[in-house]
Amino acid sequence: MHQNLPSQPRTSCALSPLGLIPLAPTISLYTLSRADLIHISPSLLGLILILGGATQVSAGLTARRLGNSCGAATLIPIGLFWLSLLGFYIFPELGLGKGPSAVAMTSYLTMWGIFAAIFYLGSFSQSRIIQLLFGSMMVCFLSLGLAEIRDNVVFLYSAAFCGTTCGLTALYAGLAQILNERLHRTVMPLGSWHGDLDDDYEQVSS
Repeated sequence: MHQNLPSQPRTSCALSPLGLIPLAPTISLYTLSRADLIHISPSLLGLILILGGATQVSAGLTARRLGNSCGAATLIPIGLFWLSLLGFYIFPELGLGKGPSAVAMTSYLTMWGIFAAIFYLGSFSQSRIIQLLFGSMMVCFLSLGLAEIRDNVVFLYSAAFCGTTCGLTALYAGLAQILNERLHRTVMPLGSWHGDLDDDYEQVSS
């Protein structure tokens, strides 16, 4: 008698739209604010970090329940990263506590840059969009770290550019998954490394 075996956990690092779309405003607005290209009050920026971080953690927990361990290992730490910035930047600006030293923040942000670099190397087996997402995130975190210790506005501008690029890429990837899945065909290609853009829908739905 044929017995149905339980499905195997996903081997691809599929990031859900619930985790990608909130990443767009979170990283874009935060880096633009750090570079003083836009003005956001500390309370509003704190709310953005809370909503973005909590949503990504929730998306990571959902991915874990669905057997997508790689997606969970990506989204949960990134969500916790945004929440950690509340204690480092937002609370001190509101008069609650004292911020860490420049050396400590540089080390912390460099660690997250290395974290993004690991996923960037793994993205070569996925799609060009995901590769661009993690590549720009890596440079963004490293630039933020250098800005802490070098006190040079160039690094903040680099972080703002890469953060905005990462945000727009995350928004595109999230919307592409939603549209491609609902229409059952590739409407917004993700750039499959297999050389066939028609494989994008299969990659998303797998």
